[in-house]
Amino acid sequence: MHNLRDDFQEGKLRFVMYTEKSVAQTMRAINDRIQTAGNKNRKYDGWVEKSGRFAFAVTTTVHGRFKRKTVMRGQAEREGGITVVRGDVPGGLSRNQQLIVFAALILVALMLLSQGSGLVAITVLICAAALSIPLQGDFDNSELLLTELQRTLKARFTPPK
Repeated sequence: MHNLRDDFQEGKLRFVMYTEKSVAQTMRAINDRIQTAGNKNRKYDGWVEKSGRFAFAVTTTVHGRFKRKTVMRGQAEREGGITVVRGDVPGGLSRNQQLIVFAALILVALMLLSQGSGLVAITVLICAAALSIPLQGDFDNSELLLTELQRTLKARFTPPK
């Protein structure tokens, strides 16, 4: 699979997929996938337009009872006999990248604590812990959404020859 983490900009993964389905068939396939019942840990929703615009979302459990909803937005257009699907999805951060962010926030909290701002330091630590939910949720959900969209459309990340 194409490594979309290389296309990470402004907190979003930008993607381009190619499918042999028409725009109407693409929208119908996405809508059918949205309507499919999920399970207690994974729930899909979203919308499609006849013009080719769509949003495909998934809500999953991240930590314990905490859930995260990630929304992929895209546009399907017919170009030269093939349908091109372009869009973006929030990318989140991997565990290693999260550790770097958390380490920086811990250093900030220690600096604040050494300057006598204990309450602010505790607030920074609480915020650091709370950040793990959207960062990990988007990281996991973006891969899930891209895989589901690719499977649903029988799409490829490389243009046909």
